[in-house]
Amino acid sequence: MGVARGGLVGLGAVAACALSGCHLDLGSRRDKPAATDAGVGTPARGTPFAELPRSPGSRIARPGASVAADRVTEPSPRAETDVRPPPVSVTVPPPAPAPAPADIPLVAALKDYADGRPAEAAGHLSRCDPATRDCLARLLPAAVDAYGKNVSAGKREEIGPLLSKIDAARNGLVVYAPLDVAKIELASQIDGFSRYRPLPVRHYYAPGDLAEVYVELHNARPAPVGPDGAESAVRLRWLLELTDGRDQPVTLIDGEGRPAVTTGRYDAPPTRGPVRDCHLGLRVVVPRTPGVYTLSVGVQDANRPQASYVSRWLMLRVGRGP
Repeated sequence: MGVARGGLVGLGAVAACALSGCHLDLGSRRDKPAATDAGVGTPARGTPFAELPRSPGSRIARPGASVAADRVTEPSPRAETDVRPPPVSVTVPPPAPAPAPADIPLVAALKDYADGRPAEAAGHLSRCDPATRDCLARLLPAAVDAYGKNVSAGKREEIGPLLSKIDAARNGLVVYAPLDVAKIELASQIDGFSRYRPLPVRHYYAPGDLAEVYVELHNARPAPVGPDGAESAVRLRWLLELTDGRDQPVTLIDGEGRPAVTTGRYDAPPTRGPVRDCHLGLRVVVPRTPGVYTLSVGVQDANRPQASYVSRWLMLRVGRGP
């Protein structure tokens, strides 16, 4: 049995050597060197199998070729980043300036007046209503004239024409302005427009005294009078109302104790120039009963019948006072 097992081992070894093309010397088995720590059957130096890989991943040079020639050179990751295209210079033209906004019609008209083109200026004002257009056609040239003059010098040849243009514009506006009761005061004497002697606000009348009331009005509209219409006059309507401290109506009486006239009409003297302001001088007999009363004065422009009355009031104190 032992001979048979040894024969089989020998046949296997012969077959392995035949397949690999090596020469097996069976008779010299005992003369082989012993295994070393480096491994059994280490290849001899100088043979192709002497250059075995020392570590996983190492390359083996082909017989007859150097290791350096067979080595694959991998590109450096830095070489790719170092290669940059040359900078390209691009010139961007500046944006075109935006077109200037068109002037509003008022500014355009002012420029035309300043440049001596009144016809073109009137064209810019064509959108306005006739009254506004007429007013601006007087004010804008006046503004141009004022800009080019030394008003503080007060030269008559410069200020006079300027005032005439401003007055013409104002006279055109007064026609559309509502009547304004600018002032109402108790007075001891009335001599004319803005010519009166005012009484203290807390003045006390004796029962039955005569109170004079000064009423100042602005923006009255004169109407032409006379056959040729060269003159004009202001016409006003007025009414009076008196109430006591409980807001109850009180009947006004005259100097003879009869009910006084509480409405009336005032026709100003005709004038050839524009009338801008006027006044009323009214007289009221104060009640005979002491107390504090409210006197209301209403005024209407008779040249404008459709206009309503404009009212102002003041206090009437009757008695000895504090």
